[in-house]
Amino acid sequence: MLVKQTVLVTGANGQVGRNICKVFDDSFDVVGFSRRELDVGNAAAIQKIFDVVKPEIVINAAAYTKVDDSETYSDLADRTNFHAVKYLCDACLNHNSLLVHFSTDYIFDGTKTDFYSEEDRANPLNIYGRSKSAGDHYIIENANQYLIFRLAWVYDNSGANFPKKILEAAKGKDQLTVVDDQIGTPTSADFIATTVHQFIAAKDTSNKQEFNGLYNLVPNGMASWFEFAVRLLSRAEAMGFHLKCKANDIIPIKSSHLSQPAKRPQRVVLDNRKIQQALGIRFALWDEYIDDFLEQLRRQNDKI
Repeated sequence: MLVKQTVLVTGANGQVGRNICKVFDDSFDVVGFSRRELDVGNAAAIQKIFDVVKPEIVINAAAYTKVDDSETYSDLADRTNFHAVKYLCDACLNHNSLLVHFSTDYIFDGTKTDFYSEEDRANPLNIYGRSKSAGDHYIIENANQYLIFRLAWVYDNSGANFPKKILEAAKGKDQLTVVDDQIGTPTSADFIATTVHQFIAAKDTSNKQEFNGLYNLVPNGMASWFEFAVRLLSRAEAMGFHLKCKANDIIPIKSSHLSQPAKRPQRVVLDNRKIQQALGIRFALWDEYIDDFLEQLRRQNDKI
């Protein structure tokens, strides 16, 4: 009988972390810690957990993702997105553990008209992006074994996110306004967890050369927030959700009409060919994951 490798998951109650724990549970010995259970910004706390758990793999799903709040509370963003990453990276070095980390499309400035590859230079426009970029850089410069997966527009049936806010607003309002001049790739947290599991399971964990890399991890295609909202409500209508605001009632607006403390990149579409080639598969288009999201949300609401 094969002994399961121990996987330590930080941020286990977040969108990505929760899905990681669920997907990895069958084939790994998963030990997950929520933000309340493990303060990743505390180096001593991390060291204590490592000494007890002795993980072969550490999946860091903890992050401070409040983009606008980061402009005011930059110390909180740095604490989780840089200092905690440094502590985890150093602990992984001491314990010879593989570090799996999640980055963001917000490390780019959005001025490139083509796809962003893994080799493109970071130039974040806001404090959130700078804190995430600093964490990425530390791992690349110091880690012995690492995988960084760069994500975009993450959503899940749990937690606070764009599609859940749109659905909730559509239940009570006749019309909604959504920006149409920010472009990216909506990415399901379930898709992220499943692909990361597939990637790690397909590799030889004894070969360290297999585990030093940065990969853009998004489905295929792109959309504006407006297009995302229209597709979401269109599918929700078809699946019988009761909405006052229909897909045709959404009004496109420009980002300049919003009051947002943090500047956003206008167009960041990540080139995901590298990870598809590594896995030997082709991802689906981003909107093919919407029905699963809606079905999970409906089952969740039925239980309430």
